[in-house]
Amino acid sequence: MKCTRNHVLTSFFSLLGASSIALAAEPPLEVEVLFTDPTCPAQTFVSYRDPNIDDTYQLYLEDQLAAEDEVRFDDLPGRIETLADGIPTLNGGRRLQIPAGVYCDANDKEASIKPATESAVRDQDSPYLRVMQWLEQTQRDESVFLTSMSFSDRDVATALCDGAKRGVNTKVFIQEPRSENTAFRTISSCLSESGDNLIDLVIYPRSKNRLAHMKAIVIESASTRQEEASEVRISFQSANISTGLWGHQENWNFVTTRSDHWFAQDHFCLRDEITRPQVDDLNLFYRAMANCRERLGIEPRRQQDDNVQLYFVPISSNRGFHDKRSLRRDLEEEIARSKHIKIAAHHLTDRWLLDTLADKLQLPGFTLDIIVDDDMFWTSFTPRHSPFIDEGNRRYFKPSDYSRNCQWGKTRAESEDCFSFFNRGEWFAINEKLISNGANIRYFEANHRNFLLFHHKFIIFDYQQPVNDKLGSVFTGAGNLSKSGFDRNFENYYLLRLPEVYQAFTKGYANLFNLAVEEGDLPITWDFETVDQVN
Repeated sequence: MKCTRNHVLTSFFSLLGASSIALAAEPPLEVEVLFTDPTCPAQTFVSYRDPNIDDTYQLYLEDQLAAEDEVRFDDLPGRIETLADGIPTLNGGRRLQIPAGVYCDANDKEASIKPATESAVRDQDSPYLRVMQWLEQTQRDESVFLTSMSFSDRDVATALCDGAKRGVNTKVFIQEPRSENTAFRTISSCLSESGDNLIDLVIYPRSKNRLAHMKAIVIESASTRQEEASEVRISFQSANISTGLWGHQENWNFVTTRSDHWFAQDHFCLRDEITRPQVDDLNLFYRAMANCRERLGIEPRRQQDDNVQLYFVPISSNRGFHDKRSLRRDLEEEIARSKHIKIAAHHLTDRWLLDTLADKLQLPGFTLDIIVDDDMFWTSFTPRHSPFIDEGNRRYFKPSDYSRNCQWGKTRAESEDCFSFFNRGEWFAINEKLISNGANIRYFEANHRNFLLFHHKFIIFDYQQPVNDKLGSVFTGAGNLSKSGFDRNFENYYLLRLPEVYQAFTKGYANLFNLAVEEGDLPITWDFETVDQVN
């Protein structure tokens, strides 16, 4: 198969190291990497709210703020048309456009999910298309396990329920939703003709101090003969079953193997042991996972696999593979052997990771590139309760710029209660530890107004010297690069040393890096309007 920019199909056999245990070679894995790469036209800036604050407006703000919680922020200066040379930027220049494929909106879904064969701009199928193909092909007596923090895609919900009605054994593990949407109602009320629930729905309550943040799909086909291994398809991804299928910037990884591969069997353990009683009592969950792994002999096989490792958090059993401890140990080893690291992060807050990278930046010849959502930069300068001014930089913007729930017309108290994806300290920690030590950072201008995010979570390690003939590796999965992701939430992470996967992520990262902008090229305000560029 021809390798395209973010699409790769590769077969490999696990490389077995020296061991006193005689183990047969694992069956092959096939891995397909797909980036969402939303499809939308370039945007041209047409207007923005002038951030220069005159004395009259300053007095107006002071009067309004004096009213405390009773003030409503409706009476604001009007927009002005941009000049012909574009919108002002932080470095004193001007910009005319946001490039194609960056500032997308809900109207771009149809173009973004088209098969590559029907698209003039896409060279890969969308993850949305692959997920729907997988689910629609399931047959009676096969099984589907799906886990996602949020679940809002109606098409996936309908496909799950239709499969359950065909006799597919279906199980879903999700975080308790803030409110019931159509997709949730579809899977929670998927009933047989006799009124029985057809989908085993395990909901993790919001009252807990951790998130059910795992993101995977596991499909086990029915074997034609009982003694033969069955085909297994597994996706793991940065995305939820939501706009993350096509609209957010995400990476999806689709694996095909046999049921006798340790990688498949470890996911079976997760599937089978995720029950409401056991996620309510993590000690039960730990023991159940350890017993399952021991029964299937997973530990010696996974430890001898040089190509792939996985980590289920918060597994912390005293026996079996210690996922949490191994995760940090393996990351430390990958950092130590790397000459260049590339990070795409929705959140990058883990103090250990920041400190380790900061130390690595002190070594000659090492380079670090980072891409984050531009929301992170802007929220670092904005008090959550105030929609007004970063006075030192003479710019202002509103809470809706980083939260769809915080619109003009909110009181100060209402604005304070709005949900934000980033805290103010996140950018400052990255700046203190990494940027100030020479890391090169760029910002991806995803469409915050339409709740579309730069949601990638991966690290590419370029080795100083080949390791077992590998030039590098990729660390990715459901979790953010945060302490809660590494230690507390329900997460699934993967370290992949597959050459073709490494190449696919490297090419995908280069594309994202080219679409992102440096800090100085950000507009002076987020309070702007754009229109689709007409060629």
